[in-house]
Amino acid sequence: GARLQPALSPGVWFRPLRPRLLPSATPGRPRPGGRTLASAATSAVSAPDGSTDVSDRILSEPLKHSDFFNVKELFSVRSLFDARVHLGHKAGCRHR
Repeated sequence: GARLQPALSPGVWFRPLRPRLLPSATPGRPRPGGRTLASAATSAVSAPDGSTDVSDRILSEPLKHSDFFNVKELFSVRSLFDARVHLGHKAGCRHR
């Protein structure tokens, strides 16, 4: 970044276009109550009911949570904005 600084006009700072991870997304011990792939697989395997019940549960459970994979702990809206990540359009917000 230091080599590009003189080429930019005064007051403009070079920023990488990668989103920065929040501290909670760094590797380490998982927090209690956090969802992991291992715990999800264990609960699916330990279900003694029929296989159709397990598959129905796998398909419907993520729909009950607004952020099933805890993406909000990985990135902030600001870091995505700074990285110029396009999040799509809501209905009625696009130019025609």
